[in-house]
Amino acid sequence: MILFQGENPDEHASTAVRAALAIAEKTAVANAAIDDARKSHPPIQVNIGIGSGVSHVGSTRIKGAAGERWTSTPPPGR
Repeated sequence: MILFQGENPDEHASTAVRAALAIAEKTAVANAAIDDARKSHPPIQVNIGIGSGVSHVGSTRIKGAAGERWTSTPPPGR
């Protein structure tokens, strides 16, 4: 998760879109570079969602059979 902060919400949105487009471009470049190895490696896939507005975020510890990890997520319904 990436948070873009500042005084102007329109600036946050345009910065987030530019970052997403740059990530997509770099992913395409990486996939083209490994095209010869495609027989043993699937292409890199990146999914990007962009949200806008006020967000309340926090850290959550998840314990499971595979061990323990931390994740940062907004609370449900916010």
